[in-house]
Amino acid sequence: MSAKSVMAVVLGLFPMYSHAATRFVATTGVNSGACTSQASPCRTIPYGASQMVAGDTLIVADGTYSEINPIYDAVPSGNAGPDGIPRTADDVYTTVRAANDFGVLIDGSAWTGYAFGIRLREKQFIQVRGFRVHLSQGNENGAPVSIENSNHIKIIRNGFGYAGVTGNSSTVAVGVDSDYVLVEENFAFGGSRHLGRDVAVRHAVLGGLGHRVQGDGLAVLGRGRVVERIELGILR
Repeated sequence: MSAKSVMAVVLGLFPMYSHAATRFVATTGVNSGACTSQASPCRTIPYGASQMVAGDTLIVADGTYSEINPIYDAVPSGNAGPDGIPRTADDVYTTVRAANDFGVLIDGSAWTGYAFGIRLREKQFIQVRGFRVHLSQGNENGAPVSIENSNHIKIIRNGFGYAGVTGNSSTVAVGVDSDYVLVEENFAFGGSRHLGRDVAVRHAVLGGLGHRVQGDGLAVLGRGRVVERIELGILR
């Protein structure tokens, strides 16, 4: 076998990863193109997310955004990187973040029906950071954030509130069948639910209607409880 053939075989054993792009959204933007110019951003989070590929970063400028279901199915999963082994240094995360922590308000106060600020279903290797998500307490069919059937998810430095006060609604829902989910340095008010395996809740402030943090036999119940650090078997 020639050296060229050997090289082709070796390269075929490993996936090729293109350079990740940074994309931009702002309230002054226009929904056209690939959103890769900060000087000419796109207008809405859903459109910006639809332009992403695995490993990209979407940066959302400060302001109020009211498009329904903004961080949803269009956000592509990342992956375990070139070595194919999760939780190693080369993991490739897709990131959606505010330009400045807490500078972006996702305003769902007028949404009806099944509506979510952040909903990740059957996703992996995604990080969401820096958003405030407010819904309507009159809508019981949604949540500021819901993670379902997903793994290797990071929800960092966000604020969630005004979830429905009736029905099976919650402010923060993690589960079903979600693994390796990190919820860190967030604040939330309204009914909250964390269900799943390998979930870490760190330095989170939960206040308001009473909350349940549950998994692997651990439950925390109370009003206005400050959860300094709860580790539920992460990386076990």
